[in-house]
Amino acid sequence: MDKHLTEPFQPYEGTTTDDAFDYGYDEPEPRKPGGDILWGRVAVLGAVVLFAFLIGRSTAGGGVSTKQFEEARAATIDANERIDELEAEVVALETQLNAEENPGTGNQGDGNNNSGDGENEGDATSEMETYVVASGDTLQTIAEQFYGDASLDDFLAEHNGISDPTTLQVGQKLEIPPKPE
Repeated sequence: MDKHLTEPFQPYEGTTTDDAFDYGYDEPEPRKPGGDILWGRVAVLGAVVLFAFLIGRSTAGGGVSTKQFEEARAATIDANERIDELEAEVVALETQLNAEENPGTGNQGDGNNNSGDGENEGDATSEMETYVVASGDTLQTIAEQFYGDASLDDFLAEHNGISDPTTLQVGQKLEIPPKPE
């Protein structure tokens, strides 16, 4: 036993240096600076957004009741109908004014300046009607109204030089020729 006290202990694997031994302990990797700071910033940003949301909810008004909304909607619809009526009235009054300013232009005041050089021209003008387009009118409804046949919408379009029937505008004047045979 004395031998162990005087002689150094020899490892089983032979002589090695301290670096060769695995003690089962790894040094922790050094931390990257700023890693924890990023998560801190994310947490602060989330808290600010939550705070802003709560402030917004607490200061927001109650909004408009359903009853008030429906009343406003009904008033808007009534106002739009009244606007359409007034536009049609304006167009009718303009047509009447044109007829009074130009009495020789025909019965309907359609703006055609026929001098009446021939009897046939005068007869064609007297049979020709002028229609002022109102809100919601289409060539089909106008053809149905004057001819009793909605399929004559193409005839009306051709006579009035309309290539696209969707371009009818409120107040536009259309000539309504006699019904084709």
